Parts: sequence; C-alpha cells; structure tokens
Amino acid sequence: MLQTQMVKRAHKENTQALCELNYKKLVHMLPDITVFEHMTLIAEDHGLSVIVDVNERTPYTTLVTLKSCYIMCSEFSPETTMQVRMYHDAKVAEVVVIQGHQRIRPHYAYPNSDMYYPDEKKQNNRLLADLLAFCRANKFTKTYLPQQIEFNE
Repeated sequence: MLQTQMVKRAHKENTQALCELNYKKLVHMLPDITVFEHMTLIAEDHGLSVIVDVNERTPYTTLVTLKSCYIMCSEFSPETTMQVRMYHDAKVAEVVVIQGHQRIRPHYAYPNSDMYYPDEKKQNNRLLADLLAFCRANKFTKTYLPQQIEFNE
C-alpha cells in the first residue's frame, strides 16, 4: 500500500516538473503570445511547420492549439494537433486535448477499452516537450498573421 502511494506521488511530481518545463519552453519560444492570435513556425531545413493559434485568454490562463505537420503532408505524415492550457499563475503548461481526445486521466488500468497507456497524460506532455525541444534546437522562422475579424450579416 505504501509503495503504491510513493509511486503515484513520484509520478505526479515528475508530471508537474514536465509541465513546468513545458511552460518555460513555450514562454521562451513565444514571448509575444500575449499579443498575437496566430503564428506559424517553419523549419526550412526539416520541412516541419508548427501553427500556433490562441483560442482563449483569461487573466490567469491561455489556451493555445499547436498543429505540427510536415510541409509536404500526406497520409503517411499526419498532422498532430494538441490544445495546451498555460496556467500563468502556477507557471505550468498542460496538454488538455490531443487528436480530439480530451479529459485524459493521469492513470489508466492496462489494457483498457481505449488502449491508453497507463501514464497517457504524462506521455502527451512528453510529446509536447519533445516538439518544443525540436523547435528550440532547430532554426524556425516565425510568421505572424493578423487576427481574423468575422462580421455577421
């Protein structure tokens, strides 16, 4: 019993540290995220584009969508889409939706009907960390698009 509690606590601490690191990487990579609504990052050498859309801003959080895709997309290189909530007061960034899957729990029994990994939430945050590390390690050019204003007729 005590060993199970220790494992869960260590898992939680590792996930917390990962989310804190993701927040730092996002803020470093996108210092102007408070101003712009839409950015595209392109790594010419690797053919990867990352589209960043700000979906929602509140005083303490920002919800962004990250779409990564190779420029020459095909069915063999599908687009990866994730929504990340940045908690500015706690300085953490957490993947809340990935490929349309939301409300992912920290732990799952394995096997399960959805075939999630036992630590699916941590795996999703690790994917975000890897994407941000790749962006940081390679030269990306930023393109900003103005906010699209829609008029109802």
